[in-house]
Amino acid sequence: MSKILPMEFPFLTALKKGRACKLFDESKIISTPIKQLLESMLNCSLPTSMRDYYYRLKIEELLLTIFSMHPKFLEDDRSNTNLSLDEKVIEVKEWVDKQEIGNIRLQEVEDLFHISQKNLNKGFQKYFGCNLSQYLREKQMEKARYLIQHKNYSINEVAKLLRYSYSQHFTSAFTKHFGYSPKELKAQKTLEKNK
Repeated sequence: MSKILPMEFPFLTALKKGRACKLFDESKIISTPIKQLLESMLNCSLPTSMRDYYYRLKIEELLLTIFSMHPKFLEDDRSNTNLSLDEKVIEVKEWVDKQEIGNIRLQEVEDLFHISQKNLNKGFQKYFGCNLSQYLREKQMEKARYLIQHKNYSINEVAKLLRYSYSQHFTSAFTKHFGYSPKELKAQKTLEKNK
C-alpha cells in the first residue's frame, strides 16, 4: 500500500482507529461503503507478491463505488434531492437495511440523502413508529442477538463488531433493550443445546 499511498494521511489514522473521517477538511464524511473498502485495503494480510494486484482491484472498486454514489451516475438519472420526504425516508430505510449496522452514523445519513435529522425522525416516526436512532438501535440489537444466539459469537466479539468501546456498555444496552443480558442468552442457548 505504501507504493499507492506513500505518505500518512489524517484520514488513514482515523480509519485505523475506527472513527468517522474526511479525506480533506472541506470534504463530507466518508460514506460507509467507501470506508469499508479503505479499511479492507488497510487490513490486507495477503502475501507481498499479491498485494499490488489486490490494491489495484480495490482502487477500481473504490472508484466505481464513488461514481455510483454520484447522482449523475444513478440509473434513473435523478438526484435524491428531488425526492419527496416520504420517498427519502423509504430510501434511507432501504439503505440502512443493507449496511453494516455498527458503521452507520446519523451525520452520514444526513449528508448522503440531503435530509435533516429532524425530517428523518419525523418520517421514521410516521412510517415505522420510532425515530432513526431508535430504528438503528433496534437493528443493532437484533443483529447482536442473532450473532450470539445463532453464530456463537462471544459477547466481546459482538461488542467490538458493533463499535462499542467497552463490552460492558454493549451488555448494558443489550440488557436494557431485551430485558435479559447477552450472558443469559448464551446460557439459554447452552441449555437448549444440551436437551
